Amino acid sequence: MGLPSRGNHGGALTCFAIIKQLIKEGHRVSVISLFDSSKRNPYTSYKEINKEAVEALGAEVKLLEYDLRDIPLQEPYRVLEGQRFLQRLRTRYHRLRDPDIRYFYHPFPHFRDALDRLLRETGPDVCFAYHYEPLAALDGLSRPPTMAGFGDLTHLPGYFRWWKESPPPFGLAYFRSVVWNWEERLIHTRLMRRLLLGCEKRGAFAGHYSRWLVRHGISDCQYLRTPVADPVGPDWLSRRQQEENAKGKILVVGDLHGTVSRAGLRLTGREVLPALEEAMGTGAFEMHFVGRGEVPDDVTHLYQRPTVVMRGVVDPADREFLSAHVLFVPTPITLGIRVRIVTGLAFGCCVVTHLANQQGIPELKDGVNCLLSSSGRGLARKLENALRDNELRLRIQRNARNTYEKYFSEDVAAGHIVNELVGLTTIC
Repeated sequence: MGLPSRGNHGGALTCFAIIKQLIKEGHRVSVISLFDSSKRNPYTSYKEINKEAVEALGAEVKLLEYDLRDIPLQEPYRVLEGQRFLQRLRTRYHRLRDPDIRYFYHPFPHFRDALDRLLRETGPDVCFAYHYEPLAALDGLSRPPTMAGFGDLTHLPGYFRWWKESPPPFGLAYFRSVVWNWEERLIHTRLMRRLLLGCEKRGAFAGHYSRWLVRHGISDCQYLRTPVADPVGPDWLSRRQQEENAKGKILVVGDLHGTVSRAGLRLTGREVLPALEEAMGTGAFEMHFVGRGEVPDDVTHLYQRPTVVMRGVVDPADREFLSAHVLFVPTPITLGIRVRIVTGLAFGCCVVTHLANQQGIPELKDGVNCLLSSSGRGLARKLENALRDNELRLRIQRNARNTYEKYFSEDVAAGHIVNELVGLTTIC
């Protein structure tokens, strides 16, 4: 079985769990990794580490490396440069009617010949295309039966960046960006439909995305739960009790420069931290930020406070999860799912998160396996309750771990994907 894949750090965890389960069930696995080797890729340093870890499981790894800057990608904005008004309208009309996915939006078809050679060398019975980029590279190739699994809808990252970073409304630039985002949504909906319908099976690693695609013509799109390898095992609670800090520790983990992180950091700095300090004082807790990147410039001054500890990159971060009283995920937008939440469930963390994250992970239940709120002050109250009420926190921790074991463990979540892939072998 082959797994052409591309992913960020959370995606790498998911892919790793799927590979591990495939090998556990006795399958031969080859991973073809589409890897951006340019310096701007923040995960370049993980390339050899991840390759060695996957090979240690018993999988074959083939790297298809590229530098995105060397690919003559035709950017949509550049197409319109130098055109008169009526020409621009005509170009946009044609884009809406017949978008060219292979060379207009994705760089990956530019090396589809190289991917074709690797597939022929590997000779898989079935293929799992993880995210749209490998799916675009496979588009049009002679390939084995394929299952597609993906995270975000392709038009949404750009939309949310615009929504959170856009200029004030009612100006000309704002109006243009509204029109552009509307066009992108129409075009990408067609592109996603075309790619996904070209596969024998397909699924989304987010509950709300699977429902969205069903409404937009992919009637059999599954909701795939995100598998995460068990980081602690059955003695998770005793390990937590050994590591837990004396002072209330709130953990915020993840790269600080991402769209979802920036939105959460603004909410936390402007609303959550002031309200929590007002309720508990500045000596009762610390909020630890673990991950690369910097706080957005417009709220940097709000993090110059004694309750904030900027830790930077901590790898591995196991002890951070185990020692935290609370895992706080303040992301207030419905972009994908936060793998850090599923990872927190696996560690038996008491998760406090924004209600928006329930859209992607419908297994989250307020007061049962996590604490949810839709406002900054509401999140501050949930954090205060989790820190002050030991019985509440322990109940949430136990239910969080149970939720992981029931829905997101390798045997369950990755096992379902393996069963789907095995089912494809009957049509080879």
